[in-house]
Amino acid sequence: MKTFKPKTLTYVDFYNDYTSRLMLENPNYLSERNGRVNYIKHYSVFYYNRGRRVDIINYDVYKEIVITYFKLAGEKIIAGKTLNLLNDLGYITIKIVEKNPLKQPVDWGESYKLKQELINRGEELEEIGPARDKKGNVKKPLKGEIIYKKYKKWLVYYTDDSYILIDWIKPLAAKKISKNGVKTGRWIPNLLFYEFKPSRGGSDRGFAKKVSKAIKENPYLLQKYEYHKQ
Repeated sequence: MKTFKPKTLTYVDFYNDYTSRLMLENPNYLSERNGRVNYIKHYSVFYYNRGRRVDIINYDVYKEIVITYFKLAGEKIIAGKTLNLLNDLGYITIKIVEKNPLKQPVDWGESYKLKQELINRGEELEEIGPARDKKGNVKKPLKGEIIYKKYKKWLVYYTDDSYILIDWIKPLAAKKISKNGVKTGRWIPNLLFYEFKPSRGGSDRGFAKKVSKAIKENPYLLQKYEYHKQ
């Protein structure tokens, strides 16, 4: 069976959808392409009023509006506010979430440093030890024999007791269906299958990096975020 990776929507996807609906709802609207951007069907949308052209929207203006919105929305979220997405799409907020001490994530940066140090010293990268369960306990011997497996010696784990989560709180209507099968509230088709991943980008351009940088520069921001236990 063929599987497909989730598609990440971009400014172009937003604009193409918006202008397609705009053209459909207004039969008198016209559009034109831009020679250097052939993947945008309605680069400029306009109409004529008594022979005079009236511009409605073009991609450059639309993109500037969206960028400005994202910038202001990001500043609001970093400041500890909850962003209402409107149209029953839910909310975006930052949380501090308690970590499960038995499921600490790998610090890949430090891990690769240790790996290189072991290689430079000519040491083995793996070691053999008894197999353990998810709680860290040695698995009970099978027929009196302890099971051994190989472990990577160079993996370094985070030891923080919490982590920062930029969370999309989906509306309850996306999660609830009444007993008789009638959907409750305003229903967004397939909303449960969508996920939110804050952009990472490079050179501090991604939102996740901006959040991390803001907290480092102003640790008092942590007092503005709600704490959630596992």
